[in-house]
Amino acid sequence: MNRADVLVIAALPEELEAAKVAGLASNPSGSGVHHWEEVDRDGVPPFSWGEYRVDGRTRFTVALARPTQMGGRTTGPFTASLVHGIRPTSLVMCGVCAGNPADTALGDIVIGEPVYEWDEGKQSASGFEGDHRQFRLDPRWQRAAQDFLASSVTSFGDANEDEASLWFLEQLHRGQQPRNHPARSQYFPSGTWQPRLTRLEEQGMIRRESTGDAVLTGYGSDFVQRRLYDDAEGPQRLPFRVLTAPMASGSSVIADSDVWSRIKAMGMRKITAVEMEAATIATVAHEQRLHWLVVKGVMDHADTEKDDRYKQFAAHASAQVMFALLERLAPAAMVSADNPSIEPLIATGAESSRDPTTAPSAFKSATEFPSAKPLPAELENAVRSARSYLATSAFSRKGLIEQLSSDSGAGFTNSEAVHGVSQAGL
Repeated sequence: MNRADVLVIAALPEELEAAKVAGLASNPSGSGVHHWEEVDRDGVPPFSWGEYRVDGRTRFTVALARPTQMGGRTTGPFTASLVHGIRPTSLVMCGVCAGNPADTALGDIVIGEPVYEWDEGKQSASGFEGDHRQFRLDPRWQRAAQDFLASSVTSFGDANEDEASLWFLEQLHRGQQPRNHPARSQYFPSGTWQPRLTRLEEQGMIRRESTGDAVLTGYGSDFVQRRLYDDAEGPQRLPFRVLTAPMASGSSVIADSDVWSRIKAMGMRKITAVEMEAATIATVAHEQRLHWLVVKGVMDHADTEKDDRYKQFAAHASAQVMFALLERLAPAAMVSADNPSIEPLIATGAESSRDPTTAPSAFKSATEFPSAKPLPAELENAVRSARSYLATSAFSRKGLIEQLSSDSGAGFTNSEAVHGVSQAGL
């Protein structure tokens, strides 16, 4: 267990537990991990390790871990240390996010493409000017995500009429017209819309405006609030969609429905999800030349009506989708481990262009130059780790040397740490 092919990071204990459960094989001959081994060794943060088996054969090895706190500043150094210790070929994250109410339903799964820090840029008296570094998925991974069938995992389930009616009433309760919602067809298949609305009207749940819009009656409002209150455990199965779409990371939890228009004003035409760690995961993956993937479930809409009713479902469904994708993608990543998988872009306003100073070719190691004498592996690893730390957190030269050489950090010798920090430009 010196290494793992795939490193999965979760930001919260509930997300880590959901990933463990989702990764377990459902029966002795089923696909998945048959036993998680808890690993806690010197110089590497603790993690769970297992062999993911398909048809009785190991498809890939996987490590699951979480930092002590959510957010990029904690996740970056933690992830960089684990990458150095277990040497994966793919870096992946699952968990929960907030979804744009114009594009998502609660329980939908968003695969970040691209991902970036939305609050990265310049703040002045005239406002905020974004300087967004976008990280793009490997095209092969993007296509696999776009082609994924949500119905292939057990968290997916068609809505019956009662569940569809509750969804309809909940949208009205949130101030949205269900007719215009992008998930409407998931809850109201062809031919069911009109008869179900008629029944809701006959039951006294809704009334119709002259425009045709549906409005909750007093009875309907009381009914839906009571049902939502009683449903403390949240859904177990949903007709969710898997969306490959832009995901923005920030430094704080958001409970402000205006965030979507603010982010759009910074230059990103469409933004589907916000959370706190995706850009950090992509940054570390870029520095270490790893494939990466961020899969998150929508648990709220970043508004003042946030609650945790969908949190458990979103965490579990995101982990199921993640493992299903890894079954297909991880083996190829193991074969092509030396190939860079992402190209960062610098975006200001609505325009994006490739940034040659941060493209994969800009960080060639000495072994890539035929005329150069190859560096020892540990020195190259120290340089990579130093760059990963600097990409995600602010360090002084002394502080980074201590981080690289500490047992709780990357575990390099002092001379290796000094070399790494110097070559990283600090």
